[in-house]
Amino acid sequence: MRILPAALLLVALWCAPAAAYDPDARTSSDPTDAQRHEPARAAPKSDPREEASREGLHQVNEVYSGDRVTRSGDETIYSADTEHRTIDTYAKAVDVVRTGERSAFDGTSFNGRGAISTGEAVGGTYYEDYVWTGDRFVRVNVVFFQDDSELARRTGRDRPAPLPPESGPIDTRPQPVAPPPPSERELPGDTPTPTVLRIGVDPTGGPALLDLLEVARGAPYLLRVNARGTPEIALEAWQLVGGVDDSWNAAGWHAASVDLDARAAGASASRRRRCRFRGSGRDTDRRAVTGRGRVIPRRVLLALALASGVVAALAYWYDSRRVGIVVAARAIEGETALAPADLSSMEVSSGAIPPDAIVDAAEAVGRVVHARLDPGQLVLRSSFDAPAGFRSGMRPPLGWYAVALPVSPAVALGGAIAPGMWVDVVAVPAQSPRASPDRGPERIASGLLVLDVRSESGGPFVEPGTEKSGAFANARLGSVVVAVPASEDLRLAERIATSTFILFRSP
Repeated sequence: MRILPAALLLVALWCAPAAAYDPDARTSSDPTDAQRHEPARAAPKSDPREEASREGLHQVNEVYSGDRVTRSGDETIYSADTEHRTIDTYAKAVDVVRTGERSAFDGTSFNGRGAISTGEAVGGTYYEDYVWTGDRFVRVNVVFFQDDSELARRTGRDRPAPLPPESGPIDTRPQPVAPPPPSERELPGDTPTPTVLRIGVDPTGGPALLDLLEVARGAPYLLRVNARGTPEIALEAWQLVGGVDDSWNAAGWHAASVDLDARAAGASASRRRRCRFRGSGRDTDRRAVTGRGRVIPRRVLLALALASGVVAALAYWYDSRRVGIVVAARAIEGETALAPADLSSMEVSSGAIPPDAIVDAAEAVGRVVHARLDPGQLVLRSSFDAPAGFRSGMRPPLGWYAVALPVSPAVALGGAIAPGMWVDVVAVPAQSPRASPDRGPERIASGLLVLDVRSESGGPFVEPGTEKSGAFANARLGSVVVAVPASEDLRLAERIATSTFILFRSP
């Protein structure tokens, strides 16, 4: 009996569930212990293209460069010039306005919003520009692209009078007096037959010919001839001899008094007649006729032609004569005082001599040139001038260098940059094989002094519309010259080839 309980006890122990050890299980109730064993994960790096898609931005590949106004007939078109260039800048349209409409963005764009001829604001689209800072987009400026057009408004005086209806009032215009029939006697040889011709304009198809008509450019009008009292017949050929435009205006209408050399259909070359638009006239001889009807003999025309030929020959001789000018006989380094052995002479055409060229070597001996001269290079008076500084008169302090940063108006305070300002420089990597893919926007330097502002051609940049713009009115901003410390020159030089610079004005 004792064996049975012992056997039952062994069976119960054998059927009890066994606890298995799972090496991958983490059942620790201590959260700090789980965090301590879990490896740290790197924060995901945002993609600017995904962020731009979520915010409705698109990458800029057309950079604003200026406004354009073109005229074609009565239509005036307002548009914007752009440069095709892909930069790390994004934009989106924030407001579309029509002619004369107001916008909440008026006065916020760097290029402003123009007006049409009536004074109303021009229509177009406002865009906001953004740059990617690595984790978010930052707005940098607002630009306005004008897109509008208008038609010239004509006054009542400028519009052509409507044609009279077929059953309208009686035409009270004066009718031309019928010329007397010419003599039927034929003259021998090529002597022209004295025949009265009348030339006029017939805009309505009626029997009357007008002596004077207000016409519009490009409109068709029918010219007819009345010869020997026969019915009006169409012209076979005509040629404008002279004309007087006496009432031009902005709408393009004018009245004219002209002379015509015409020949009726079927007439021979000897029957050609020169007639005045404002009346009839008898045939003249083969001498030239002036606008006032005076005859110029052939001898006078020949004398005028000979005189013109003599003047042209003298002008050609003057421009082609050779003149000796001073050139460099050998390579001359800058800041060198010229000696007689350094100079030589070369003959060139008088029309090709620069205004400040030197023709006497004695004028250049002993003077100091401030730039290198190569053999055969012209020695100009400007070579002796002191090296030109910046227009502002400012120079970099001791231990600082002057460097030009290539920028466009959109990233240089909207083109409002000027010498004497203090700016911070931020470099945004450009899409270039030489640019590092892991490098983001970086503040290169702070508190840099602007020494000068230059155009794309390297000349001085003057803001358009100012009194000093003059010949530089069409120049566009190309670079900004700043003073940098000597310790930052190499770092800045490296970024010029691989980055786009954005200038922020320092407080």
